Amino acid sequence: MKLDIIIPGLLSESEASLIKEISLPYLQLFISRAESVSAKMSSHSWLSEQCQLAELPIAAAAAKKLGLPAKEGYWLCADPVKLQVTQNTVYCLGNASLDLNAQEAAVLIESLNAFLSTDGIRFFVGESPTKWYMRVPEEKFLLTTPLSEVIGKNILNHLPQGEDASLLEALLAEIQMLLYAHPINIKRREQGLSSVDSLWVYGNGYLPVSIEWPWDLTVSDDLAISGFAQLAGKVFSSMPLQFGALTLNQANVLIYYSAVQEALFRSDHEAYLKALQNLDEFWLKPIIGALKSGKISEIHLQMGQRQFLLKKSMLYRFWKRKQSVAAVLC
Repeated sequence: MKLDIIIPGLLSESEASLIKEISLPYLQLFISRAESVSAKMSSHSWLSEQCQLAELPIAAAAAKKLGLPAKEGYWLCADPVKLQVTQNTVYCLGNASLDLNAQEAAVLIESLNAFLSTDGIRFFVGESPTKWYMRVPEEKFLLTTPLSEVIGKNILNHLPQGEDASLLEALLAEIQMLLYAHPINIKRREQGLSSVDSLWVYGNGYLPVSIEWPWDLTVSDDLAISGFAQLAGKVFSSMPLQFGALTLNQANVLIYYSAVQEALFRSDHEAYLKALQNLDEFWLKPIIGALKSGKISEIHLQMGQRQFLLKKSMLYRFWKRKQSVAAVLC
């Protein structure tokens, strides 16, 4: 069995120092003995490459899992975010500090839909009050960056590119003005709460009829990832608490461990470290054991911007010096 593991959200620049606070012996063993493969590439880009797509239609796949009319129109993730503007930069602070409730999200979405109704654009609240989706009538030619890859960074280096980038920029400028003057944001500012400053758009595409998905089994709690497996007619499972709870008899398996990314979105440092410790103890430890016993033939690990390949014979390369997780990935 070949195993691919993706850990989105590891490491973010803002969380790198936290890694030094905890022991991750099996992750350290993995990256110390494995071979670093390919050029630096995000998990989003790597998945797109595996599926032979320029952009993964994350929004459409998630919309389908949510029971939204995903077959109608062209879909984009449009998550509400807080921005921090300085003299020469604009930092994306994500949406953890927003702490929007369902009612606030619904009212904001209603205002956006009324404002843009003549353009055929419609917004939807997704699986949480800070997860929004946008449906537009026609395809938009854009290359985008997932929100997880821009939190804490200057967004001017990660703005959408492509033929329709200027149209999206103009649309977002109008949306920002509407949001700034919205009664909900005015009230939030008066109460000393964070306001919804803008939307971060990514994951664009039509819902495909089918998709190239090279894994026989996909294990993930991520809506879009399980949605892709479903579109491809492949088996998918939610994440159990530990690797040992899985029954694996497939040739190619994908584990998409999203707990680290979810903690990053919430800016929850404690949950971030706990997710890493659980990954190390309950996932990587038994996975490396399965590699030693021959149940797994090779493991490809994608995290941060780095990719690693580990085979059984590599575990015995004792001459290789141990490397710190933070030093390797940052």
